[in-house]
Formats: sequence, structure tokens, C-alpha cells
Amino acid sequence: MDEEIQVLQSIFLDDLTINQVNDRTIITITIYSHGEENEIDLDKRLLCITFIAELPATYPEHSSPKITLCQSRGLTDEQLTELNELIQSCLELNTGSCVLYECIESITNCQLKLVQYV
Repeated sequence: MDEEIQVLQSIFLDDLTINQVNDRTIITITIYSHGEENEIDLDKRLLCITFIAELPATYPEHSSPKITLCQSRGLTDEQLTELNELIQSCLELNTGSCVLYECIESITNCQLKLVQYV
């Protein structure tokens, strides 16, 4: 798990925070779409979502993280539901292994498809 967190820190830099609460590690990452609309003004990015992963002490060997998506900007409720379903599928397919990067990558790829509808 430590290596996975270090990799995420190197990728997301200031968009990632880590908190320790009891026996859980909570990782919060703000994920922005990589579409051209975000290059205009970084403070006015159209699509973003906050990814919160609660990692139990037994992650990844014996339990999956609890992942919550919130504070989305530029996404409809239906699109947010689609992303949540994508996350659940990713968790099920990767049970017993480090899965955070795969989940984030799935969200990013889906956001790229959603950009065309904004």
C-alpha cells in the first residue's frame, strides 16, 4: 500500500491529501479532466471530481477500499452514477490487489468521453 500511495503522490502532487483516522488511511484526490477546456484557465476547469478512498488496515490483501465520489463540477447526476458504477466494477475486478490507480484511470478515461457532452 505504501508504494501505491507514493506513486499517487508523485502523480497528483498538491491535488492529493492523506489523513490517518484510527486504523484507516483516507486519501482525497481532486481529479480534473484533461480536455482542452481545462487549458484555458486552470482556476475555471469545467470538469472535476473529488475522489475519496478509505483504506482499511487490511487493504489490499483482505479488503477493498471504500471509494466515494463527491463535489463534482460539470457532471450530471446520471454521469456521476455512471462513474460510481465504473468504480464498483473496477473494485470487483481487482479484489485483493492495489486498485486505486486503476479506479482513478477509469474515471479519467470516462471524463474524457464526457467532455464532449459539456
